[in-house]
Amino acid sequence: MKRRHALVLPAGLLVGLPLPPAARATDAAQTLYDRALALLCGRPRDPQAAATLLEQAAAQDHRGAQSLLGWMAMSGTGMPRDDARAARWLRPAAAAGDTAAQNNLGVLYALGSGVPHDHAQAERWFRAAAAQGAEDAADNLRELLRPATSGASAPPATRASRSRLHPVLLAAGCRARRT
Repeated sequence: MKRRHALVLPAGLLVGLPLPPAARATDAAQTLYDRALALLCGRPRDPQAAATLLEQAAAQDHRGAQSLLGWMAMSGTGMPRDDARAARWLRPAAAAGDTAAQNNLGVLYALGSGVPHDHAQAERWFRAAAAQGAEDAADNLRELLRPATSGASAPPATRASRSRLHPVLLAAGCRARRT
């Protein structure tokens, strides 16, 4: 199954793959997660309250909440943009096999944003997501491994376009709106 994600970085690096089901989440954590999605997509929208609920669910080991919180911190949705905070939420979800978290963590390492620039870590996370069929992680990996053109003084990606909506939110019927 091919998966596409929502955020596009210059030079082909992409962010925001669909989230897998939260298999190990407790019922309480799943309820918090579901309420957060309603706050992100409903009327009225309240992304700040959604972030609070997602933090509670993520603290209960809800992988989807961790991955979505990481994306929210990367995009500045419902909270100030903070890539270091994003990495803290993405790590456990990525380690548990969440392809969105793996790809997003790879992007942070590729950019050196919120984490030290680490080509090997970026490659590790892109490979992990690509191995699960995440087509855009495979694109990111190809971009990361592409030889630099002569005279290039900057890494292939230096800025992220973080304004597009996460696919989980698109699937829930949300529209793009920044807060």
